[in-house]
Amino acid sequence: MRYFIAFFLTLTCVNASCNDDCCNCITGGGGSACASRCSTCSSDCYSCVEYGGGTGCIDDGRCDCSDGDDGIIPSNDDTPSGGCYSMKEITTTQLSCTFPKLSSSEVKEFTPVMNTWLKGLLTTSCDWAAFLGNVGTESDQLTTWTQNPCNSATDAPYCGRGPMQITFSSNYQYCAAQTSYCGCPTIYSDPELVSTDDDTGFGTAACVWGILSGHNLSQNSDGTLAGFKETACYINAGHSPCGDPNGWESRESYWYQANSCLGISEDMWKEDFLKFNKTA
Repeated sequence: MRYFIAFFLTLTCVNASCNDDCCNCITGGGGSACASRCSTCSSDCYSCVEYGGGTGCIDDGRCDCSDGDDGIIPSNDDTPSGGCYSMKEITTTQLSCTFPKLSSSEVKEFTPVMNTWLKGLLTTSCDWAAFLGNVGTESDQLTTWTQNPCNSATDAPYCGRGPMQITFSSNYQYCAAQTSYCGCPTIYSDPELVSTDDDTGFGTAACVWGILSGHNLSQNSDGTLAGFKETACYINAGHSPCGDPNGWESRESYWYQANSCLGISEDMWKEDFLKFNKTA
């Protein structure tokens, strides 16, 4: 999992110009996740994309994205970039970029439901990056909605379920009562609903993020690695600080991926990202 961002391919790029798929991915805000689509570009371009250079790789000439008429494919103005910019919703492109395991139909299915339940809780790009960084590990990119195994050792039937893997009977009971966050009053009597119903699953994720720890975890997601770790501690251990929470390396990797896909300024995370990969 530690190599999730930095080492998509080991191919050597030999051609000078880039294909449309690569260029559209870069200008669409795909960040380092576009590297797999840029294997036919120059080695300078591929390296730039791989390390999160984004549209700067086109602007400085390392990626040749001429459109055939001596023009340059314009950047997508609908994809903001910078620090913790205002972000009320996530797009299908951003979700697909962060969680490439999802099929296109799953991305289209999950995106509007996620936006509905996280509305008002996640209000900046840094909030979304922290949320996705944790969800990526908790539910394996939204592909595993029931903990395996789910048995007496994992408090079955109140084992980890949903995008944020809510666990333990006390937490199910608590979130069932938080109707303004979860809208899931029956999960204590029917916990499997968290695993099988999108609205219920994302409702529990909203409860875990918004109130289960006693406060909205967006208060911690300030765009720093330390702030992100605080959110992971509250989610995994119920308190912060907590040392390294379970799956910390995986969470950190997904957080870097989300930062890149959401167009968050590299000034906020790239130094930590490079250190992370040096120790891989």
